[in-house]
Amino acid sequence: MNAAMNAPIVIIPTFNRKQITADVLRALMRQTVRPAWTIVCDSASTDGTPEEAVKSENVTVLNVGSSSYWSAAVNAGIRKATQIGTANVLIINDDIFFRDDLIECMLLSQRQHANSIISAVQKDEQGEFWGLSYESPLKIQKRQYIQSIRGTHKLISNGCCLLISRQVFEQIGCFDEKNCPQLYADTEFQLRALKGGFRIVFAPEASIEQGPRTDYKKKFPTTQMFTHPASPLRAKAYLKFGQTLFGSSAAFAMLGVYYHTIYVKSVISMIQGSIKDILAKSSLNVFLNK
Repeated sequence: MNAAMNAPIVIIPTFNRKQITADVLRALMRQTVRPAWTIVCDSASTDGTPEEAVKSENVTVLNVGSSSYWSAAVNAGIRKATQIGTANVLIINDDIFFRDDLIECMLLSQRQHANSIISAVQKDEQGEFWGLSYESPLKIQKRQYIQSIRGTHKLISNGCCLLISRQVFEQIGCFDEKNCPQLYADTEFQLRALKGGFRIVFAPEASIEQGPRTDYKKKFPTTQMFTHPASPLRAKAYLKFGQTLFGSSAAFAMLGVYYHTIYVKSVISMIQGSIKDILAKSSLNVFLNK
């Protein structure tokens, strides 16, 4: 069977990233196995992103609304892809760089590993990053690289490039846009998939590199650090991730010491940063009003 016969529908969530989105669409058109279709899930961009995206071949733009963050945007794409009819979807973030045979390599890996979610391998300054492992009863998170993965199983990808069959969504559902609208969504989904009997398989030939990460601290008011959908400290998302990882809220409360410590440190850091910003603005206003 030719890999092109199972070409996936590609789903790309985006917001106000006209040039970045255009670049990734051009990269998809250079693929040795082109997407069956591409769905750009746009969160009400105002910089011309939708208008630029539709210039590309076989592209549909969904305006998912300004209140739709990563999970809701991707889920809208999944529903549309299912409606069109597809065996696979490839979810990619628009800020990654990849070779022209990315889709082909991921499809070949899928043919070798049925009932699996296929992830690309991410290159960074430390080498080839294969995913996250959760070790010991405390489920301490460790980044695993090619030189250290021997004997390591059940790795979780960072979720910026995932080939997922329709069967996975039919069995475990989509991403949890209610509890994990932005961060933790990809991890929580993959943890559910593992518990549902699916595997996360890394395709060694499908390598990607990621562009600069988004600074989520600039996307929400400090007063909403525990509730805003884009906040890395959103309490509801943190608790949902922990519940899925440990199997219950009680287990997470007792055994999640490692994560609670990181969370508290992040809260303190966020508060300190906010105080510095307030003081800096106050000093600037005093200076300007002199």
